Amino acid sequence: MGSPSSPSSYSTPDTVETISYKMPTLRYNGNLIHFALFKNHLGVYPGPDAIIHFKSKLQIYKTSKGAIQIPLDKPLPKKLIEDIVLYNVDKLKDKKGGNHT
Repeated sequence: MGSPSSPSSYSTPDTVETISYKMPTLRYNGNLIHFALFKNHLGVYPGPDAIIHFKSKLQIYKTSKGAIQIPLDKPLPKKLIEDIVLYNVDKLKDKKGGNHT
């Protein structure tokens, strides 16, 4: 289920790693998070609820309705990404629908 530093290592045993929208994606009863590397930033796509929930911790990053841009010249906020994934796990734990790609 991924290396110790991969987001799937701190999600859930039922998490599925897949490609969705041409991006690496973690799924657990729905989309947990998508990632995409761009020229100057890493795009992290946890969905709009997570962006709203972590708004105060995301102030130093460029965000939109469902995306976070992490500049490549800044340290990766691993704890924040972990918290976002776990927030989405909690949000999706009772959702029906499975891990379809």
